[in-house]
Parts: sequence; structure tokens; C-alpha cells
Amino acid sequence: MKWIKAFLVIFSTILVFPVIAMHSERANTIKAIQRQLLPVLKRYQIPGAAIVIYNHGQPYAFYYGNATIKPKTKVTSDTSFEVASISKVFTSVILAEEAQKGTVRLTSPMSYYIKNLSSKNTNFAKVSLEDLASHVNGFGQMPAPKIYNRNELIKSLAYWKPHHAVGTWWKYSNIGFGLLGYALDDATHLSYPALLKRDITIPLNMKDTSIVGSDCTSQSCAQGYGWTGLAVNTTKKLLIIPAAGSIRASGSDMLKFMAAAMGFSGEPKLLVHAFNLTEEPIYQSKYGAQALGWEVHNINNINKYGYLKNKPKYITLRYSPVKEASHAIPKAELMFDKTGSVAGFRSYMIIYPEQKTGIAVMVNRAMSRTRLVTATRRAFLMMLNHQGEQV
Repeated sequence: MKWIKAFLVIFSTILVFPVIAMHSERANTIKAIQRQLLPVLKRYQIPGAAIVIYNHGQPYAFYYGNATIKPKTKVTSDTSFEVASISKVFTSVILAEEAQKGTVRLTSPMSYYIKNLSSKNTNFAKVSLEDLASHVNGFGQMPAPKIYNRNELIKSLAYWKPHHAVGTWWKYSNIGFGLLGYALDDATHLSYPALLKRDITIPLNMKDTSIVGSDCTSQSCAQGYGWTGLAVNTTKKLLIIPAAGSIRASGSDMLKFMAAAMGFSGEPKLLVHAFNLTEEPIYQSKYGAQALGWEVHNINNINKYGYLKNKPKYITLRYSPVKEASHAIPKAELMFDKTGSVAGFRSYMIIYPEQKTGIAVMVNRAMSRTRLVTATRRAFLMMLNHQGEQV
């Protein structure tokens, strides 16, 4: 498939720069995308992509290819892609915002909020909302095949018991985030879509962000394609736990989300404070740290190929013991990121608040998560004037 040339939109500056510096960063941004990301997207025959960036406060947007193949519709600034597990960051921001309002407490047990949990299972009282948002709760990856709704999932957990003491091992859990969504629903008496709208999309004017399965007539929604290039749809199983991975968003909306995540001036104060709360490392493993929703890495621990320096060929946290995070690493060196993967979409987002630099990449075909992450990190390092390697 012939790769369609990039359409680049450069927005007005958010920070004040000398003209020469601004032109230099523009050229560096384009170079980073052309050298690092485009070859990988072409290799995997990605139909369409949205790449949105802040490079030292300056926003850029690159839109490529087609949102749908038949009929062909171009990717634009308002084309919505499924962001998959990046939804967990959205959920964590909602959690942090509701905690600031006093609706919930991070350290309170999930059993205090979620209705219909078995009162006979005392293990539920050992799991806090913070544990659910930081993958140290011991719940599994996905609901069992014969689970079709919330009530059935809750019932299936009646005799649940963690393999390790809560808060001692990191294990990625979609069910944990699904339960966090239930807790927020029950504490606020609102559905997850209503919470998303009230706490995030309305305050940030994110008009193209919604839940997979909702009406798409008011926006352009990309079609996802599987490994063979055939159209595929997100498993309905994920819609049982929408807080874990059911959000779709456009490139223009992800720029707004990243601006709030990095605390740009003019953003709603309550949301900026909520983001700040999500960006505090809670648990530390040998692979990196975990905050609310975000993975946390020392920017100096990413090698020129985009992998973790201390664990070559690894890109993210893995199943391992954890301890409470120390604050030995200066906050100025902390990088926050999150991957996303569903049947026909891949996504990846990085923010580096210290330098007001971030990137979000969304594509509408299955591809290697490792290749997407490492290519994006190499482009990111180039923009930060670190050395990025052409692979």
C-alpha cells in the first residue's frame, strides 16, 4: 500500500521563543518523525496514524493516511482512534479529581465503594483504590470467557484471593482498573461515560473523545485493522470494564490532554492538580516505577534504542516484586508513559513535564508494541537533543 505523505499542522506557540530557536525545534521535530517513526509505520503497513507532539511547549500535529480503507477517508485532526489502555490514565485522573473533591479516598478499600461485593470475602477490604490504579492488587488480566456484564464479573470474584500480599507484587490487571471504574461509578452515582465527560472532556473541551460503542455520527472514527489487514472490532469483553480501555480520542484532543498533564498555564486548576497527583511514583520495581495509571521511568534510563538501560530489550514494567517508591530520583528526570493495545489499534504516550515535551501516537492497525514504543522513544530523545538511534 502506498504510504500517503504527511500533513503537518503547526499551532501557535504556547511559550515564547526566539524565531531561530522555534524554527530549529520545528525542523528537529519533523526530522525525528521522519527518521524514527515513519519507517516503522511503513514497515507495518499502517493505514492511518495521528502523531501529536509538544516539543518544549510548542505543539505539532502529524496526520497520515486513511481512517478507513473502504471507503477511503483521510485521517484528520478530529479523527478518533481507540487509545486502549491509555484509558487507564484517564481513569486515574478521574480518581485523583474525585479524591480532591472528597468523593473518595485513595487509601480506602474498594469494598467501601463497590456495591454487591461479597461481604464474606475479607480480601476485598485489603485492596485500596490506589492499589487498583497501580497494578499491585492481584486481580487478573481479563474477565473469564463466560462473563458478559458487571454483575457476572462481581459474582465470579466471590472467592477471589491474591497470590501475593496486596501491595507487594506488580501484575498488570485490566480487571483491577475495571473494578476501579465500578468504585467511581458507585461513589459518584454516575456512569463511567458521564464521569469522563464531566471531569475531563468538558473542562478540556475535548469534543472528539468518547467511549467505544457510543454513537460516532458527530465525529470521524477510525476503523481498526488486524494483523492480516482485515477490519476488526474491539472485543465486547473490554466494554464490561470500560475504565480499563474503552476510550477513543482524536489527535487534537490528545494535545489538550497532554497540555493539562504537563501543567501548562491556562489549564483548569482542579485538573492540573489531579494530573499532578497521578504523577507521583507509588511503587518501585527493578523495571521502573508505577504511579496512578502511568508507568514512570528515569529519562536517563532509556537507551538510544528506546529500551530500558538496566533491562535491555524490555520496554515496560513486568511481573515482579515491588516496594514503596523512594524519591531519590529528582522529579526533573521523571518520564511518564503508557501503552495501549486492542485488536485493531495501537497507541503510546509519553510526557516529560520538566521540559514541556510529550508525544502521543495512535495507529489503526495491529503492529508490534515494542516497535511502536521504541521508535516513539527514539523520536522523543531526538527532540530532547539526546541521541536517538536509527534502527
